[in-house]
Formats: sequence, C-alpha cells, structure tokens
Amino acid sequence: MNIHKLRKSFIHAYHGLRKILIKENSFKFMLVISLGVIILMFVLPTTKIEKIILLILCLIVLGFEMFNTLFEKLLDWLHPNENENIRDLKDLSAAIVLFVSIIVGILGLIILLPYVFKLK
Repeated sequence: MNIHKLRKSFIHAYHGLRKILIKENSFKFMLVISLGVIILMFVLPTTKIEKIILLILCLIVLGFEMFNTLFEKLLDWLHPNENENIRDLKDLSAAIVLFVSIIVGILGLIILLPYVFKLK
C-alpha cells in the first residue's frame, strides 16, 4: 500500500467535502437536519439498533445529496449552455434526493415519535 497515494486521496476527499459544505445550501440543510436527528437519538432513550439505523439513514440522505451535487456539476461542465434535456436530468436527480429524503424522514419519525410521545 502506497501511503503517499492514500494520503493524497484523503486530501482530495477533504477538499471535496469542504467545497460541498461551503457552496451547497441543500447539503448544509440536510446536514443540519441530520445533526438534529443525531442529537435526538442520544437525548431520547433509543436502542443501539435504532441509533445505528438512524445514523445509516442520515448518511444515505447526505450521500444522495452529494451524488446529486456531483451529477449537476458534471452536467453543467458537459453542457454549460441552457438546455431543456439537461434541466430535466437535473430535476430528476433532485427528485430522487427528495424521494429518498421523504422515505428516510418517514422512517425516522416511525423510530423517534414513540419516544417523543412517551415524554408527555
């Protein structure tokens, strides 16, 4: 294993993460929601398996959002001019993230809401 190549890969990954954190508002929004869920899962008496599931769900949404950003930037690079087909592809990519986010949100509520109502 080449440590220099591995180190370089981590540096590139760090720069990519930094760029998405600075420039992408939708990613920042999803990150804030995910941090809220992570805080809730430790405040509420969730089980270990529920914590693992919630963490995986948060990572799935963030991963889809990162992939959507990558896809949109790639499309912009390949076709910088306004184009209806490119717009449709971007809309579809955003719709996938929305769909996954809704499903993940429902699953998160199924796990967390019973604990919230027990607090009353």
